[in-house]
Amino acid sequence: MKESNKYIAWLLLSFIIAGVVDGLGINSTTFAQPIIVAILVFAWCGIHAIENEITMAKGYRIFSAVIPVVGVPIYFFRYFGFIKGLMKTLKAFGVLVAAVLIYTLSVILVEYVYA
Repeated sequence: MKESNKYIAWLLLSFIIAGVVDGLGINSTTFAQPIIVAILVFAWCGIHAIENEITMAKGYRIFSAVIPVVGVPIYFFRYFGFIKGLMKTLKAFGVLVAAVLIYTLSVILVEYVYA
């Protein structure tokens, strides 16, 4: 497994944890989860660039971390061109959909078990 893919796995794991915590009614992830996502996306972007031998401005990593929905596609299109950038953006959209589904299912499952 590529090192950058480990960050994606950790990102998805963070959504499982956030869903469980929110499902328990603690609601402490409202502030913590965006920070965790920003840190993981920032780290992922740097590792991904190293794996693909890209020398990039640090601004792209920060932009990707602060606004991942916009920053990550811009990073992909800027450094991989239109076709590869589009394919990578679609994969990233799939990760976003998976994260939302994982979070939602975690909340529902925990609420069902502890209701």
